[in-house]
Amino acid sequence: MKNLIKNYEYFFFDLWGVIYDGKKIYRNINEIFQYIRKKKKKIIIVSNSSKSSLEILKFLKEKKLNIHLVNNIFSSGDFAKNKLFNLKKKILLIDGESKKSINFLKRLKLENSKNSNDAELAMAISVNRFTSKKRILKKLEFCKKKNLKLICINPDLKIVNHNYGMGYYYNEYLKMGGKGEYYGKPNPRFYKYICSKLKITNKKNILFIGDTIYNDIVGANNFGIDSLLVKKSKLYKFKIKNFKMISLKSKKFLNPKYAINDLKIFD
Repeated sequence: MKNLIKNYEYFFFDLWGVIYDGKKIYRNINEIFQYIRKKKKKIIIVSNSSKSSLEILKFLKEKKLNIHLVNNIFSSGDFAKNKLFNLKKKILLIDGESKKSINFLKRLKLENSKNSNDAELAMAISVNRFTSKKRILKKLEFCKKKNLKLICINPDLKIVNHNYGMGYYYNEYLKMGGKGEYYGKPNPRFYKYICSKLKITNKKNILFIGDTIYNDIVGANNFGIDSLLVKKSKLYKFKIKNFKMISLKSKKFLNPKYAINDLKIFD
């Protein structure tokens, strides 16, 4: 890791599986962040989360991450807010009505459809552990029949506890022939938005550090920035047939420039 740090100016870190393991901050993260900032480089957290950057910051502080070392946080939730805030349409939640999903709707001043037949738009926000895969797929079939557009806020295909993420169901909807749009990795518009906010003009100055192939590595490769795959969470082993979220112009899109088992200053 030490040798890589000297070659880049911006380090885009995925959150779940790279910084946080679902229970605690990974042991070496604060040390790595301190070293990066000591070398006058910038640390950017890029997360497929429906939470706002301020909510993520508060969460990481509670988990004992030294948040003063972090330069910026970008979430798919905030990215979506730019496009969807106060949208005048009734929303059908495909995961049932989880607390996270309801809070997201309230934050964006969106209306939750109480009657599925009145819904004008479908939304996949975050995984509800009380809603089964079978039930969500059934909801998607209903959405397809009603020709509802599906908006995916957190497009992770797999999550740290190894359950399917909302990105998986979004991809399934596309396979059904449904229409939709998604916010977050691997969407190139998300990366473009981040670079615009940070005023980054040279992509060669960025290293993206992630633990999944389809969201992190494919997203970085497609946008034209270098990527480092961290294998600790083992989510990189997940494979999906008929990946629809982004065009894989080459099999090389599945390959990171670098790979490592665990993040350490001294390899």
